[in-house]
Amino acid sequence: MSAEANTQNIAENKASILELEAVVLGNKFRAYDHRSLIEENRLMLLSNYTAAFAGNRQLANMNTDAIFANRIAFLESLSTENDVQTNYVNAQINKAMLDALAHRAVLNAKVIEVSAKMAEINGQLIEVNRAIMEANAEIVAFNAAQIEANSAMIEGDHGMAEATVESNAAVIAANAETISALNETAATNSSNLDEHIAKILENRENISQNKAEISERRADIVANRDKIASNRTKIARG
Repeated sequence: MSAEANTQNIAENKASILELEAVVLGNKFRAYDHRSLIEENRLMLLSNYTAAFAGNRQLANMNTDAIFANRIAFLESLSTENDVQTNYVNAQINKAMLDALAHRAVLNAKVIEVSAKMAEINGQLIEVNRAIMEANAEIVAFNAAQIEANSAMIEGDHGMAEATVESNAAVIAANAETISALNETAATNSSNLDEHIAKILENRENISQNKAEISERRADIVANRDKIASNRTKIARG
């Protein structure tokens, strides 16, 4: 091994590093772009959740209460002529109350089921946050080690005086192996990014469809409210 051969190998490694850098930094850009899209999706999901639960659900529940209030008000407004008719009215009022309670019991079960899923999702988000924190700790530790390496070099502990053709060749060969390994890692990352973007965009489409459905359901809820108010007016007028 000669110094000239080392020079040639260093140049080849440098060219490979530049190509690798383009892929790695490209993956970095794509990864953060994907994270941005995921965050946008999450915010859109939260918006849909608020519109569906705090908005549509509460309005629909108010409609349910008004519907049964109308029914009971109508039944109570009936003039009965005997005990049979009185019992009919009272039994129908009880039935209306039971129908409302049965409906609420079913909805309570669904609320509990959804809350359990949300609690599970929160647990997963905690794990995600922990993974981010661990990655941050790795960055801090890596930086600390590199600072120490820089300090040692600056203070003279850089090893240049002890360098030989053979020791240089060993570093060059190790660099070549690292380049090869990093190329495989970068290729895997690129493939994973391709898969992830497909899922991210699929989620975006589903979220948009949900938002449209929520808006359509809000219109139905408002239409129901108008009919409920109309019935209430008829009951009041007798």
